[in-house]
Amino acid sequence: MSENTHKEIYRKDYTPPEYLVTATELLFQLFKESTFVTSHVCYTRNTDSNKKTKAIFLEGEDLILKSIKLNNQLLTIVSFCSCCR
Repeated sequence: MSENTHKEIYRKDYTPPEYLVTATELLFQLFKESTFVTSHVCYTRNTDSNKKTKAIFLEGEDLILKSIKLNNQLLTIVSFCSCCR
């Protein structure tokens, strides 16, 4: 996230997150010219959250998404990317 788009979040504006991370596994493969990171993350809906949207937003910089799965089902880019709809 660039400094120009960073939005400050104040404690008074805090709300419980809509999803909680219950498990994370990372595999790093380091090469001379590149690095591959495989991530397995499990999320559950937070019952303490008042928000009830279906979306999860994953943010990153200078990344190339190779694939994404939901409940072990490989998703197409159209099914998860809001910019492709």
